[in-house]
Amino acid sequence: SPIYVFFKDENIKATRLSKNFTELLGRPLSELLGKDMNELFPSDLSKSMVADDRRVLKEGKPIEVEEEMNGRFYSTIKFPIHRQGKPTYLAGFVVDITERKQAEEALREASQLNEQIICSVQEGVIVYGPDLRYQVWNPFMEQLSGFAAGDVLGKHPLEVFPFLREAGVIERLEKALAGEVHVPVDFPYHIPRSGKSGWASDINAPLRNAKGEAIGIIGTVRDI
Repeated sequence: SPIYVFFKDENIKATRLSKNFTELLGRPLSELLGKDMNELFPSDLSKSMVADDRRVLKEGKPIEVEEEMNGRFYSTIKFPIHRQGKPTYLAGFVVDITERKQAEEALREASQLNEQIICSVQEGVIVYGPDLRYQVWNPFMEQLSGFAAGDVLGKHPLEVFPFLREAGVIERLEKALAGEVHVPVDFPYHIPRSGKSGWASDINAPLRNAKGEAIGIIGTVRDI
């Protein structure tokens, strides 16, 4: 089984271990059974393990923890075994989650990169939700419109910029949400609240999920 299984007594010593622990720890089972955790794992890791084990035995409730060892990550579910109504033994299942952790880290890095690009690009970047409410409003749009992201995020465009309907922007957004992609369109704008005015060019395209379904809109705006 790819799952590691262990049992420990009330003194937190290993009483039973699945055979795959021999590969994980690089030692035969005969050298693992009956040992304290500090004899099997690095001191920092063994201390946290023992603390978690004692917590399970004290509270009598299962917990799930993530631990790193030898550059790999493991998720462990620890749970008490009750005898005569008291948590006397400890058992657990350990699963290697290294690939998941690596994928999460790659996703975080990609998200940070996307955020840096969106914030630094000298062009307006807007993301609309399926209800057309603003989800992303980058610094260029703050400068162009005079409205900070906090003033527009979560709001419908017409709540903040009523002129967008007359400019045809709302109609184009609705078509983009339906799956259409349009060529750039020029339109004038005047925002009394911020005193900003001029001409802009925008292009909108559907934002799709992994299934290809339109879940919003990505819009880019240029100051012309």
